[in-house]
Amino acid sequence: MLRINLHSLLVLLSLTININCQTCRDGNQYQYSPCSQSTRCGCLQYSFSSSTFVCGLIDNSCSQFRVCQQPNDVCLSNEVCIRHPNCNSLQSICYPLSLTGEQACPSGIVYETTDQSNVISNYTGSLSSTDGLYTRPGSNQYGHYYEALQLYVQTSGYYDLSSISNIDTHGYLYNGSFNPSNPQLNLITYNDDGSSNSQFKIPVYLEAGHPYVLVVTTHRPGITGPFSVIADGPDNVYFYPINPTTTTTTTRAPIINSNYFNQLTSSNSFYDRNGTSSGPHYYQAIEIRVNVTGTYSFRSSSSLDTYGYIYQGNFYPFAQSINLLGQDDDTGDSRQFQVTAVLRSDIKYILVFTTFSPNQFGQYQIISAGPGHVFYNSI
Repeated sequence: MLRINLHSLLVLLSLTININCQTCRDGNQYQYSPCSQSTRCGCLQYSFSSSTFVCGLIDNSCSQFRVCQQPNDVCLSNEVCIRHPNCNSLQSICYPLSLTGEQACPSGIVYETTDQSNVISNYTGSLSSTDGLYTRPGSNQYGHYYEALQLYVQTSGYYDLSSISNIDTHGYLYNGSFNPSNPQLNLITYNDDGSSNSQFKIPVYLEAGHPYVLVVTTHRPGITGPFSVIADGPDNVYFYPINPTTTTTTTRAPIINSNYFNQLTSSNSFYDRNGTSSGPHYYQAIEIRVNVTGTYSFRSSSSLDTYGYIYQGNFYPFAQSINLLGQDDDTGDSRQFQVTAVLRSDIKYILVFTTFSPNQFGQYQIISAGPGHVFYNSI
């Protein structure tokens, strides 16, 4: 069983006034088609799908890109495997997520309101000969490879769970536990071809903190290959692969909270956060490590208007885009940041706490949530 990456991004849903360019999700895209008000950006095709694209920078130096690891197009957790013929016409490449998104490629869409937002969460894996075998519901043939994913949400609401793959997928959602010997037990809903290209799409209401199991399998037995699950809803969806066993049971969602307290003073280091020379932004760089690989969120709590950044490895205040994994301003309530990233237990990360405006001081708290403990160390 192979797990590749998981990432999340915020998608604003609002009334559109003016659209200056197409996107990579409207069905009319092609390789390098315009997707941003920036001419440096274009649609890049995912390696495992002929119809799914991501909007990213296309004029970066090709020397920074590595070839995706075969046979399942494996990349690091902060990368996606895409086709980029201008850089490599024969093989797919690992493309940093930092080169995608609204900051790298502004959409050119003007919004009247932004009072509703959806979060897209992504799990990428692969069905292989080491996965479990069973007879899926609706089939009388044994030998369907499957991957069972425990999932939970922190916000109740309606979510869409969709697959992206070059294989014909089926999706089955279970309440609490999944037993491959009795695959009808606890089954909530399922789907076969609710999305295009023989992919499943499951619209469902999920309750916060309640355990669910999503089983990804195939239409025909004996089929293997990479896939992604895209979750679209009011908050992050957290995925955890479950090793094949006779039965899998979950009693509660594995969310662990860790807290960090400190304050910004005039004795802290400062830098020009936004590059406009508007004044010194004081900051605290905090080394963070986790004991379990997975998706973690970091939310600030302060009277200050906060800004948060997560870096992999080292942080360079005069080259702020290097090693950047994620950043956020006001996703949390009351002008607080909430930044989410996939963290590995064998890698050091740096969380930078700073403020939106310069010359701000005060106490703050950072609250993390994820599958393991977060260990903080002020630098």
